Amino acid sequence: MLLIFVAMPGGSIAAVGDPADALDKALAREKMTGIAWSMVDGDRIVVGARGLGDGPAGRALRSDDRVHVGSIAKTIVALGVLRLVSEGRIALDQPVEQLLPGVIFDNRWRATSPVTVRHLLDHSAGLEDARLWHIFSAQTGANDPLAGLIARDPSILNIRTRPGQIFSYSNVGYTLLGMIIERATRTPYEQWLDSNILLPIGMGDSTATFQTQQGAARDARLVWGHQDRGDRVAAMPVAVRPAGQLTTTPRDMARLAQYLMGDGRVGGAQIIRPDLLSAMARPRHAAARAGLVHGYALGLGLFDRGGHAGRCHGGDIVGFRAMLCLYPEEKKAYFRSINIDKEGADYRQFDRILIASLYLPATSPSKAAPLADTYRGWGGRYVPLVSRVAIGRYPELLSDGIDVALSRSGATITHDDGKIVQLVAAGRNLLRDKDKVRPSHVLHPDPGGGQLISTDFRTYRRAHWAERPALLIGLFAGVGGLAYLLLVAPIVAWRAKRPIISPILIIFAICPVVVALLYVQPFQQLGDLTTGSALLALVTAALPIALVWQAVTAARSRHAGRRIELLATAAALQWVGTFAAFGLVPLFLWK
Repeated sequence: MLLIFVAMPGGSIAAVGDPADALDKALAREKMTGIAWSMVDGDRIVVGARGLGDGPAGRALRSDDRVHVGSIAKTIVALGVLRLVSEGRIALDQPVEQLLPGVIFDNRWRATSPVTVRHLLDHSAGLEDARLWHIFSAQTGANDPLAGLIARDPSILNIRTRPGQIFSYSNVGYTLLGMIIERATRTPYEQWLDSNILLPIGMGDSTATFQTQQGAARDARLVWGHQDRGDRVAAMPVAVRPAGQLTTTPRDMARLAQYLMGDGRVGGAQIIRPDLLSAMARPRHAAARAGLVHGYALGLGLFDRGGHAGRCHGGDIVGFRAMLCLYPEEKKAYFRSINIDKEGADYRQFDRILIASLYLPATSPSKAAPLADTYRGWGGRYVPLVSRVAIGRYPELLSDGIDVALSRSGATITHDDGKIVQLVAAGRNLLRDKDKVRPSHVLHPDPGGGQLISTDFRTYRRAHWAERPALLIGLFAGVGGLAYLLLVAPIVAWRAKRPIISPILIIFAICPVVVALLYVQPFQQLGDLTTGSALLALVTAALPIALVWQAVTAARSRHAGRRIELLATAAALQWVGTFAAFGLVPLFLWK
């Protein structure tokens, strides 16, 4: 690897690697479009780019091009809130309902644990993540009032866990922070952040306002995002824009990193209190109180990547995947933005290359220490405590759990997809992934009863041994029942000289039409009321009605062959009932 030597203040010499060739090879290996990056070493900045900024046109990606960074926008919003806190205009532990009178959380813990500004910043408020229409809607305007998010659907303010206890990523939470900025400053949050955060810290080539690659207001320097096959995709407005709308350059992101690793001053003026900056990426939720230092707080997360613990934030948005990581003790950082959203690609390899190029000092893994006797009996089946989105709850309970086997020296975690992770005991209730340098898992009690295991990004609860078998039995029975009704029952009816056509057959005959309509519509309308989504809602609403009709007619019949049909219908109906209980029947993509 080529070394670049830069002079540092005081005459010292620091070496940083040139990652260009390695990144170029990784792009080719993954068949990706392009990557722009920057690296920080003290007060020095190195920027670069490889690949294409416009794949179909063959235009090269330049290091001064502008890119989208998705959720890294949350770090900027967090800085805006921390500036307001530093100026005494709001407080971190102030209840959100005091700042936003129109916002009323459905919070059963309100009396003792109201949702605060800190909870929103830390993703520990207990809020759900974004709905489909929050991200994919052709009806969303670039300047729509943020409060419209709540006016359209107040149910997004449902609090699922006690505020401050559990990390659960929420784009809705950061949209509320945008509303707090607007109410405190009487200015659109984008304009205020541009003037009071981005410009003061030297990010003059960046903006929180909406920027796109096409139309009359297009930004000629903004590179195109790309989809899986390399097709161009333009930016689109989203309803949760404070959580993911930022246009910037690699150099500006390096300046952001330098500011975050500093004392909060700009030109001698204290913009943000240094204690607030140092509190970023220092979580305070239940897992942190139980001993896990990794996690998210105040707009940054402390994550272990490439054998080094850094303060990071990733960002995924249509057409782009970005990452920012800081290493304050060494005053080093890196940023990268890849302008293609490619399923199954290994994006982490780009981070490993850039981390290696920073030449960070080697970090020794935390020492192994026995697991306390108290926790050795905590093995068993664990499932996610909460889901980021409500409609994902049922599939997560079925296929996103873990089996935990504990011993004095560590643990073996087997994921439902077959992945096996070996953990080393790191003392008392802590466990460390063998590929990490610090503890990555913590065992801790649930204040509401039960046992939990948390990582930096997720908390699992210990499930009853019969929970998954019951769900699987219901699944197989339901699939078997529907298969009988669709494939066998018509043959039995034909042999008995009864009508073959039934409401169930009609409904499933319509399903290919629904799939075709959803497939041909633009993905930008996935969260809109369209012909395809309306027909999907009608079909899923009609399904339980059709099953009840089939069960009643089978029960009234004296024909022996219809007894099996009745059992099959009952099996299918219980499965559809499970879907309904999890909010999947009827299925409204636009809600």
